Amino acid sequence: MDVASPWRFPALPFPKLAPGSAMTNHPSLRMNTGLPGVAGVAAVVSLRSCGKRKPIAMRGVQYSDRLSMGGRPASLWSPGSGGEELSSYRYTFSTRKLALSTLGFPLGSKLEIELPRELLNMEVPVVQSRAVVLVHGLLCSRLDMAHFAEELVLRGFTVLAPEMDDSVSHEDGVVPGGFVGSLLAREEAEERRLQVLQDCVDWLRQHGAKDVGLVGHSRGGVTISQLEGDFCRVNIAGFQPPPVDPEDTFRKGAEGPMLIICGAEDEICTRPPLSMDYVQDTVRRLRPGAESFYPAGVTHFNLLNPQVVESWQSLLGAVGAWAPAPEPAAANLISQKVADFLDSKMNKG
Repeated sequence: MDVASPWRFPALPFPKLAPGSAMTNHPSLRMNTGLPGVAGVAAVVSLRSCGKRKPIAMRGVQYSDRLSMGGRPASLWSPGSGGEELSSYRYTFSTRKLALSTLGFPLGSKLEIELPRELLNMEVPVVQSRAVVLVHGLLCSRLDMAHFAEELVLRGFTVLAPEMDDSVSHEDGVVPGGFVGSLLAREEAEERRLQVLQDCVDWLRQHGAKDVGLVGHSRGGVTISQLEGDFCRVNIAGFQPPPVDPEDTFRKGAEGPMLIICGAEDEICTRPPLSMDYVQDTVRRLRPGAESFYPAGVTHFNLLNPQVVESWQSLLGAVGAWAPAPEPAAANLISQKVADFLDSKMNKG
């Protein structure tokens, strides 16, 4: 993909692992399983960014992760020049929840890493007149679209990103039965997501936002396409496979300008039982007035925060070789497209 990117994401100083070794057994990690002789079960692992790489400076961006939405942590970004300097985002990843949610077995640990980034600590929440809610996908996290938030803040927006029940950054909210169980409990989970999203919208409005936009990736794209009301929306790869009726995703009461993005190489939305033809036909049929963007070289995951995607290869241990690779050019392309759309469609008053 030949796209110039101003984002320079430093490589993370993870320990080198021998082929087939387990992340949780590496001697450089501090373990506390609470179970003598059992490594990697419900463990909390702390990986510190102790390398010499300098964090990327995001001047004029204030950040707080002390908010709570729906009973879980949320991240808030807003323009500002004051506050104590921060050196990183704190990213938590539970391989145990990932295994429980997909396989139905409690394998793995809870891990925490730092993603180098120079930000300013936000002591008191500040909300601009234009605000955006970022909604992550299934078994993803609120930092997946942090680069979207940073780009939007540079354009004067406040951005709020909640952690959903199905986030991989905590160990609650696991649906019994693995992936099949998650599918069977889909409708209940979607209603819970919608409530958290509505809480975010209400909070932003109560704190001064006049116009609120919605951006969602994957299952988050489904969520923002279901919430009723008049919002500027961006659905990124938010399509559900047959036999789910697409009208349940793109609900009639969900109004407002819309941008729909699906990468031409999306390994979920363009593969059976879905396909690019299915995606495009759904858009033409149910959202004929929406703008659409189907970029080459963009997959389901390489448009996400490259620091987060890069971390998966080490966090997943022996299976990390199959994790998607980061692609800063794709991430930059989509973040710019999203910000351009919201900036042009949302009221600047």
